[in-house]
Amino acid sequence: MSLFKMLPIAKQEKLLQAFGRDAKKAITTIRESLEVSDVNALASVFHAMKSALANIGETEKSEAAHLLERAGLNGDMDYIFANVEAFILILQSLIPTVNAEINAVSDTDSEDIEFVKRHLSAAKLACNNYDDKSAYFAMDTVLAQPLKSRTRIFVQKMRDLLYSDSDFDGVSDGIDVFLGEIN
Repeated sequence: MSLFKMLPIAKQEKLLQAFGRDAKKAITTIRESLEVSDVNALASVFHAMKSALANIGETEKSEAAHLLERAGLNGDMDYIFANVEAFILILQSLIPTVNAEINAVSDTDSEDIEFVKRHLSAAKLACNNYDDKSAYFAMDTVLAQPLKSRTRIFVQKMRDLLYSDSDFDGVSDGIDVFLGEIN
């Protein structure tokens, strides 16, 4: 089992989403950099994809990126030209797989609604007391469980609101509305 599969569900989902975005951008950057033979840009994008692929447990594909990165650092455009299309195909083939994995990780037909209510109520209480650590803990505990898509999106949105804006009242009010809707 890869380390990726051992991560909490919410972390797997974030890594898969980031990979999907990064892979699409990388393909564009690789093609543009090939047109102008920008070996430094190629080495940089291969380095980024090496890490991104390793993060999602694609070790063999990460090694292909590593070899391309090394070729870029050595200025070996012959190796890059000989292997880059196969690498682009690898990235393109992973994007639909990643999207399917995101759905498999994050969407479920059922969830423990009492568990969700209990922990969201704890997050609300923590926000009312301006206790961000307890609020994050309660929301992260919910996010680590199998959830319906709507619930996962809501909890992540509340977590992000607390993180980015320190909006304790907004999170508390949002949880109140959500709990009212699921009762």
